[in-house]
Amino acid sequence: MSKLKKLFSPAPLGHIQMFLFILIELLLIFGKEFSKFHVAGPFYLYDSLFILLTLVAGIFFLRRPDKIWIGPFLLILGLSVIYVGYSFAVSLGPVNYIIRQYALFVYMGGMYLLFFSYISPKANEYNIKFIILMGMAAFILQIGYHIYNLLFKAGFLEGFFSQFNYYTLLGIMALFVFEAYLLVYIHKWWKWIVLLLIFFLTLTIGHPSSVILATLMVFGSYLFLHSRTSIKWMLGIAAIAVPVALFYLVPSHFQDHNALWRIIYWKYAMKDILVNYYGFIGHGFGLKYITQEAMDALRNVINSPWFEVRPEEQYITPMHNSFITIGYHIGFVFVFLLLIPLKKMFVYFFNRKNQETSLQKDFIVLSLIGVVVWTNFHVVLELPHSSAFFWLIYFTTIYLFNFKKLTT
Repeated sequence: MSKLKKLFSPAPLGHIQMFLFILIELLLIFGKEFSKFHVAGPFYLYDSLFILLTLVAGIFFLRRPDKIWIGPFLLILGLSVIYVGYSFAVSLGPVNYIIRQYALFVYMGGMYLLFFSYISPKANEYNIKFIILMGMAAFILQIGYHIYNLLFKAGFLEGFFSQFNYYTLLGIMALFVFEAYLLVYIHKWWKWIVLLLIFFLTLTIGHPSSVILATLMVFGSYLFLHSRTSIKWMLGIAAIAVPVALFYLVPSHFQDHNALWRIIYWKYAMKDILVNYYGFIGHGFGLKYITQEAMDALRNVINSPWFEVRPEEQYITPMHNSFITIGYHIGFVFVFLLLIPLKKMFVYFFNRKNQETSLQKDFIVLSLIGVVVWTNFHVVLELPHSSAFFWLIYFTTIYLFNFKKLTT
């Protein structure tokens, strides 16, 4: 009996941290098959487990004598509660779409309670170790998935560089983490071969422009961290010049249908947010994400009638930039509140030589940069199969830089 009890013991992790890690691991391994597994009625397996775990975490959080309150983050959540209450009160849109759109903030708030219900210096060590292991696992799974498709999927090579060949969406994000791990922790010659292999993978898994940009930003940020001030200026200029150059020099990747679709959508979404809603008023929840002007532009410029032939997508397909989506709902200026808890990280990033350095700090900074760049081009925080991993990295960064040092 004692051996059986030890087998299911969460030590050295706590129960909440252990179950959170298991949920994220299942998302990496099974992807949408897990996150969209329908149980009954309006209930999905992942969402049900996530909400149940969040409720338990909420009890533990309230019982902690050393609660951590992140004011700017809580202000965002508070505004979302006001807007969703208003949306229900005035029937701003269909109830099912109000709930669907508000899921973004449910995942945000849930991860806040989960993280700060168990966090401690030792627990944060395990967060970082887990994030690293996720990166390793994603790399292995993607290689294995390519090999499987090569052996058993007819015509796989024909779409090797043009089709969506990723294993899971969370696996793409975790690849940036693995890149950061190699850059920071590995000092063997073979790491450069593996890094080249990662870059090759970015060309084969789909979404080439955003994957390449995120991969290059992680590598460029590593160089930035370890460069002299004069070199930092050059790297900063390159960070602006390289994406612009890629847009014009590699149009097959950076001016393809997907890229132009995003650019057009962002343009008219930001016009709506900044002009019609003045940048600080939110739309609330339940309204259509896309305007008629944007739909006309998508149809006329790139012949994309997506939203017209699927009217429900006007409510459930946001701008493919999660930060714009947050600004759409509660007011765009409030998105910048997410940066305030990271101010010490920014100081470290721009002035590392005068800070107390560590491999953990270097690694988590690069990991956060990778997933933030990716989130700027995709629906990440709105969805169950990717949001938890992003917020785990975000909160781990905040805790590492603002609250307590790691014990090692």
